Amino acid sequence: MSKARVSSELTNAGISTTRSSSRRSARASGDHMVSVAWTKKPRSLSLANFERKGLDMEYFFEDTKLDTVRNTFAQRRKNLQKDAATIRSAQLPPRPTLPAIEPQTSTAGLLETLYRHTEGIVIGESHFSVSSKKLIIDNLPLLARQNVKTLYMEHLLTDLHQADLDRFFETGQMSKTLLHDLKILDRGHHTDPDKVYNFEQLIIKARQYGLEVRAIDCASSYHLKGIAREESITRQQMMNYFASRTIRRHQDVMGSHKWIALVGNSHSNTYQGVVPGIAELQGGIGLRVIDVAPGKSTGVVPDPGELVTGGITNEQVYIKGDYRVAMEVSRPESARLLSIDQRLFKPGMFLVQQGEGDLQTIVHRARDTWIHRTPVQRNAEGKLYLERVRWPRIHLKPFDDMDALVTALEAMNLTRIA
Repeated sequence: MSKARVSSELTNAGISTTRSSSRRSARASGDHMVSVAWTKKPRSLSLANFERKGLDMEYFFEDTKLDTVRNTFAQRRKNLQKDAATIRSAQLPPRPTLPAIEPQTSTAGLLETLYRHTEGIVIGESHFSVSSKKLIIDNLPLLARQNVKTLYMEHLLTDLHQADLDRFFETGQMSKTLLHDLKILDRGHHTDPDKVYNFEQLIIKARQYGLEVRAIDCASSYHLKGIAREESITRQQMMNYFASRTIRRHQDVMGSHKWIALVGNSHSNTYQGVVPGIAELQGGIGLRVIDVAPGKSTGVVPDPGELVTGGITNEQVYIKGDYRVAMEVSRPESARLLSIDQRLFKPGMFLVQQGEGDLQTIVHRARDTWIHRTPVQRNAEGKLYLERVRWPRIHLKPFDDMDALVTALEAMNLTRIA
């Protein structure tokens, strides 16, 4: 199909396109996305990537132009939240046959077998995981032979990253913005310390084997700080809804083809029994891929599921894929000790991180399972305080020292990790 024809088909499908010389950028479902065409340097890009707390509706700043963009973003996010709630009653396609797999089956053999039963495989991961990226990267030659054409990815935003992903796919030149965001993603999730099996390398290697990388998040589904009526399933509903629509439209326009997706393990299959996963929504098969120590692998098994703590109240959340793939990973002890993502493995955990000089930061895992960092500040009287609206009991409250501040956090049922 010619590029002109592709552009026309995308537009007819409701996916806006832009061009810069030979570049083609296809973006899905503009109703929920922040426009990036308002200024020469997109204000939404500035808000999301370079303005501190820019997309957090709980904070105020004086730039009226940025405020206008943020208010538009808030309305589109609200619309997405409302639309996404319908996902619970969505009409789902038939599930593919789940073939019997021997535990000792190689990952290459597993993928070959599954692609005989489905066109889509969804990899569910803990974002720090080495094995999930390793499974894809090491099998890229196989995926290419299997004629898998697209890698769909969480964390990458259609309205902020897709144009840069398209340019990289076509020219091999990665923009500073995309490279910056990938490095932040790897650093924030403490991915492979050897920098072999991480998000950045996954994007680079996928291109080498001809797989197009498509973003399946958007600013409205990803930046949820300050969103009204947030529930424990809000992120899963919004992301899964937007991602499934994006995948479906891309497949409709480009023609049905084999694909693989990399998402968090709460997005791959049905979450808490009410939010259908991307595998269910797209008729695919979900693999929950986990890192295990050398000698501890159980191979490939039907996923028995796992109960994890899903909130500060210690409520249990059930995570389950179609299959569980346990891959042996040897991490240096120092990397395990330094991995905040692993140390704060349950919502409600926090630690005090020492910065330069006497600066300190409270790092905690919230109910949404994300890691949040709140700098400790000092007021004119020399008292310590935190600026965090979501902690109203201590927001802006002065404390004599760190011990008093930590005691207040523990009184909120947060658990300190040394």
